[in-house]
Amino acid sequence: MDRRPPNFLVVVFDALRASDFPGGWDAVDQMPFVRSLQKSAWVFPNAVTPASWTVPSHASLLTGLYPWEHGAHGQASITLAPSVPRLSSLLRKEGYRSGLFAANGFLAPPYGLAEGFDTVAWGGWWERYLRVPTSVAPFEQVDGEERASGAWAARMGGVRRRESSLLVRATHHLDRYPWVSDTAGRLALQLRAPGSPRDVRISTWIEPRLEQWISGLPKTTPFFALLNIQDTHDPFFPGPEQATGLRDRWALLRVRQDLLGALVGRWTPTTEELRVLHELYRWTVRRLDGRVRRLVEILQATQRWDNTWLILTSDHGQAFGEEGYYLHYCGISEGIQRIPLWVRPPGGEAGASRTRGLASLVDLAPLVLRESGSRATVTTSGADLRELRDHERPGPVLSVNDGLFWEHMVRWAGPAARHRLSRSQVAAYQGDMRWTVTSPGDQIEAVRLPPGMGDPEPGSAPPSPEAVALARRGLEGLRSVQTERGPEIDRRLRSWGYV
Repeated sequence: MDRRPPNFLVVVFDALRASDFPGGWDAVDQMPFVRSLQKSAWVFPNAVTPASWTVPSHASLLTGLYPWEHGAHGQASITLAPSVPRLSSLLRKEGYRSGLFAANGFLAPPYGLAEGFDTVAWGGWWERYLRVPTSVAPFEQVDGEERASGAWAARMGGVRRRESSLLVRATHHLDRYPWVSDTAGRLALQLRAPGSPRDVRISTWIEPRLEQWISGLPKTTPFFALLNIQDTHDPFFPGPEQATGLRDRWALLRVRQDLLGALVGRWTPTTEELRVLHELYRWTVRRLDGRVRRLVEILQATQRWDNTWLILTSDHGQAFGEEGYYLHYCGISEGIQRIPLWVRPPGGEAGASRTRGLASLVDLAPLVLRESGSRATVTTSGADLRELRDHERPGPVLSVNDGLFWEHMVRWAGPAARHRLSRSQVAAYQGDMRWTVTSPGDQIEAVRLPPGMGDPEPGSAPPSPEAVALARRGLEGLRSVQTERGPEIDRRLRSWGYV
């Protein structure tokens, strides 16, 4: 029996919704490796994200706290304070080494999520649009010292930092015309590797950098690694298997992928446009099969597989018209709130199981702390996933739309969109019901959730006093920490295509 402390590899597939992943109610096909893992994993088909976008949901994963408890959300500074206990720092005290390898720049050090990690590598904003394969991370921080490590970073790093850069300011315009980014990416690939088919994976440096990092650790040193992989995050580009000619490619890429336009009411996609976007999205989900296979191969090659907890999940989903929402951000929708959550114990302990009850990203921290043997005494809002595998959750699970609203949006939005975007909402899930409390006004909406991804039905059950009370407490927590959001935060959000 292996008595060494276990390793933890947490893989967050950015913007992956539960329904399209294996185990979901409309799962894509052609994912044989992931489906083989399902035989030895705990699958939580009713998992809910704590928030509808990257920063607050990752902060909840690392802390076991809801957004109004850890303070990193759109009504505050969107930065996780160093004083908040998180897994990376707590496990360091137990002798763990920790690594963060993220395609999403919101996990870069300025947002506080990288605090406590020994090694941090993150992508550049341009990787969302120029899907050019590379084995070198654009940016790294090792033991607190930041350095640009890739040639792309050397060329684009100044653009990343200059607020006046036309490229940074124009990123959301690229989402209106995805064929422009696709064409630029194809040309860049041909310049780097003439004759190569277009590889649309984003941040291909993640797997080799992870392998290099694990290989450099002493064999007896346990690790905690957090990965963020952005294949399923918009914008979506077709690969060679999906579009074999220019006509096919144009049919897929002429559709806008304009998150900002949808938010401010300047673009309402048609049913056909949503079908095309969902088709593109589902192809990116299939691509994850190869990435999961490669991660397992790395664990096997470094002789870590038999002693590693592998956790596959997402920070939020994507909506394709469900409840009137498109993509993600600023909303409560089953397409956004429902995420996959798989836990594969070392050696596939106890085989596969499919739970019935609700789960959340806040439940990861209690599991990791318990299985690592941590002596830390910290308060979390989560329940241990090992317990949820066999028992129903004792109370509701919560999710927040923090009402993100920046001056850049104000200039684009009409009155109706301004009213919608400025709302804060907390949804409480219990059984097959969802109660949503909206501020201002503390309006309560109750809906009954169908088994699939259809639109919820008006709820006939009386309000749950516990669920509504918890949701209201969350709203009070959001309101109590409101702060001014300066131009630096606005610039960061804009540079990643959010505003």
